Amino acid sequence: MGYSKFKKIRQVKDSFNCQFISIQIFDLTSIQPIQASSWLETSLSYAYATPPTNEKSKSERIVSPILLEIANKYKNRISFFSGEELNIDKKKT
Repeated sequence: MGYSKFKKIRQVKDSFNCQFISIQIFDLTSIQPIQASSWLETSLSYAYATPPTNEKSKSERIVSPILLEIANKYKNRISFFSGEELNIDKKKT
């Protein structure tokens, strides 16, 4: 059974008897903004010219270009996983 079965974090919490704790892992005052590349600005302008109508199109048009920009800026220091099937033990659901 894939994790896609779980639509809300509460379902995960209830199914696996998890406890969730929220912590701040970054000192937000030390994060410096970076300038977007012209490629990213162009990509986002195209995305907004034909507004996304669902989550898939938002991901394809808005989120994906931003992640690609980050991956390009921080080569060898960051990884992204997309479309990977993460299966769990069916007995535990």
